[in-house]
Amino acid sequence: MQLDKNKTYDKILLIKHCLIYKHRLEREQSMSRKRQEIHQEALRTLILETAKKIVVEEGLNGLSIRKITTQMDYSPGIIYHYFKDKNAIVDALVFEGYMSIVKGISSVEPPEPANPELHIRHVMKRYVEIALEQRAIYRLFLLSDSPEILKHTTVLQKGISGTSLSMGLLTEQLRQGMATGIFKVGDPELTAQVLWSAVYGLVMKLIIESDVPSEQQEALINTQLDILLSGLSIK
Repeated sequence: MQLDKNKTYDKILLIKHCLIYKHRLEREQSMSRKRQEIHQEALRTLILETAKKIVVEEGLNGLSIRKITTQMDYSPGIIYHYFKDKNAIVDALVFEGYMSIVKGISSVEPPEPANPELHIRHVMKRYVEIALEQRAIYRLFLLSDSPEILKHTTVLQKGISGTSLSMGLLTEQLRQGMATGIFKVGDPELTAQVLWSAVYGLVMKLIIESDVPSEQQEALINTQLDILLSGLSIK
């Protein structure tokens, strides 16, 4: 009987050790996967940062897989592990820039009580700030007529508010303002397109005339928004 008890105890102990080992192995494998994912994400970010540097210095035509790998001191095979070709890298850069704008303007808290005019003013000012913070890359992409880039940057097509997050946000604020009697009634999407295009023009001039003092920049932005929004307002 004692022998059977010992055998049972040994089996339980063995099972316990096996479970401990299995848990430890799974934890190590999980940590290894996480480290690998972090490394892969860091490498992808490095590729995009290197590509962005080349684009800013040499323009889109100066970008190539070879230049990226030379600056990174990596083999071309590493690039193709993350991106199909040069166009895929450009696409990722444009999308990254576009999402930074969307994230920035989406973070603007609506005023309380609700005030579409004030909200639009804050959103457009935030948009200008983001564009000027990354002026070199913004200028290159927004002035490009490349089909790959235009699929992210176009704003003038009919129905754009349904496919562009940023234009959708602006259109919705205008729609609310028209519905509540703050703005003159019209086509909210067309109004959003014209409003964005006007601000875009000022942004491009501020990017080109890079030596305009910050006080003058602020005055120009505020004056433009005053004129644009007063033209929309019923007051």
